[in-house]
Amino acid sequence: MSFSTLTNKSNVLYYACDCGASGTCVVKPSKRDSAIVVDIICPHCEEGERVLIAQYSSDKSKKAILKDINTMNLEWSLLLNYEI
Repeated sequence: MSFSTLTNKSNVLYYACDCGASGTCVVKPSKRDSAIVVDIICPHCEEGERVLIAQYSSDKSKKAILKDINTMNLEWSLLLNYEI
């Protein structure tokens, strides 16, 4: 099983798992433009996915992050809230 839906809007991840569970996760944003990694685990079936989110403040910053995504130091984000 895996997530059938996983969307990010303003540091809130909305998910729907194939097992039927759905909910939201609030992600702690980085203090700077970077790529952050979040591990999302379904509270019902315990399946999980690792998600990479690019956080940027301008198109120039976005292009720089995407250009260096394979070599940059990634930040691991904390889940501040996990709701079903």
